[in-house]
Amino acid sequence: MAKLRAWRCQERVAEALLRMRRAAAGSDNVVYPMKDALSAGATVGEVCDVLRDTWGTHPPAAADHAGGADPAGATV
Repeated sequence: MAKLRAWRCQERVAEALLRMRRAAAGSDNVVYPMKDALSAGATVGEVCDVLRDTWGTHPPAAADHAGGADPAGATV
């Protein structure tokens, strides 16, 4: 991680993450700004942090953990 952070242009990463945050906060597709952020040297953790900060988290339903019913109601 230290090598990556030393190699990358932090300003470019910050700008790309900001574009991704704006897309996530609106109705734009986040895939393209996400690809730009990763290409600029952002880590997957940094990308996930932006998405969590913008969208929050949602714990899965108990059935999702145990392999219970799917959303359509069928047993899996």
